[in-house]
Parts: sequence; structure tokens; C-alpha cells
Amino acid sequence: MSLPSRCGGLRGHAACVVVMVALLAAAGEAAAQGWTWGVRGGVVWSTPLVEDQVAPPAATSPVKIRVPPGPTLALDLGREIRPGVDLALNVGWATSSQQIEGDGARRLGGLDIAHATIGLRARAADRVRVHGGAGVIQYIAGRSGIFRDGSSPGALLEAGVDVAWGAGRGSIVLGLAGQAHRFGTPALRAEGGVDGTVYRFSVTAGYRFGGAGPR
Repeated sequence: MSLPSRCGGLRGHAACVVVMVALLAAAGEAAAQGWTWGVRGGVVWSTPLVEDQVAPPAATSPVKIRVPPGPTLALDLGREIRPGVDLALNVGWATSSQQIEGDGARRLGGLDIAHATIGLRARAADRVRVHGGAGVIQYIAGRSGIFRDGSSPGALLEAGVDVAWGAGRGSIVLGLAGQAHRFGTPALRAEGGVDGTVYRFSVTAGYRFGGAGPR
């Protein structure tokens, strides 16, 4: 199986920026309706997408396909549904690359990852909030290698904790989060590979507007 790939390109990145700007505009309108909204940036890590399954023709042993740590940007919306509990919506985007290990490590190409979740955020202590939810995740890459036949959105579970400090009209927020989802592509399955579980972990910081006190 040949595994070269290429980055989705500036066009894909520009589309993501346009979407995020549109979501920010929508968040401003939501704030006027009593919602809180926040913007955060940070770093995300991931376990391998493929581990000891796929061996290209030139390889003498199975390979791993990893996603190195990369930057992430997220927008969240929240609205109190009962004292200390918010309905929480989150949309995020991360950019990284695919790297193959086995018979020498090399970069395969760029990779963008988008996700959206809905869940609950609850007060655990004065400044601490825990959250959990479910949603979808989509990998976006050039149509080659394990993505040569594309990929479909997958189900996603997420849990995390935020620490917030009231500042101005909102809160400064530091967050830790973990996600889990099944990963597989048509091309990978065609080569005899099976879907596996991928875990993603992020550290973010940002500002959340609205609400009384740390949110």
C-alpha cells in the first residue's frame, strides 16, 4: 500500500478560518440572548491513527501513522439550565500532519481535524468546572494514502475540566480535555486494516464572555 499524502492546502485552512469567523459572529448574537461564549487556543496531542497494521510494499514490518502535537482553536457556547449546570456547545479545529514510522520516519502530508460536541458543564468548586459531551469528528486530508478514498465523520466522546478566574465582563479560562473516537478509512479497511480507538488530549487557554463570576 502506497502511503504518500499532501497537505489540504491554503484553501482548506482559509475555509476553516471563514467558518470560525462566522461562528464568532453567531456567538455575539447568542450572547445577547443570555448565552456565554468563549474562544480558546492551545495544543492537542493524539495517539496513533494506525498502529502496527498497514505495511507499504517497500516496508519490512508494520508501520504506525502518528499525528504530531499541533495547534488548536475552539469556540464554546454555554447557557445555564439549572443552578451550577450549563448546556455546553463546542466547535474546534486543529492542524497537524501525518507521520509514518517503521522502516524510517517520514512526513506524509498535512492533516486538519474538525470536531463539534454538545454536553453539560457543571460547577465542581468555586473556580472549577467539569464538562462532558458527545459529538462528531472529521479528518480532512489530501486524497492519497489512507485518505485516498476519503473519510467519514465519526462519533466522539469528550470530557474535561476548566479553571476560571473572573476578569472584566467574563473569565480567563484554562482547560484540560480528553477525547476518544474510533478511527478507520475505506482505504485502510480495503488493505485489511481494522478500526481502532484514538485518544486526543488538549491544553487550552482563552477568555469566556458573559455570566456572573467565573464560568
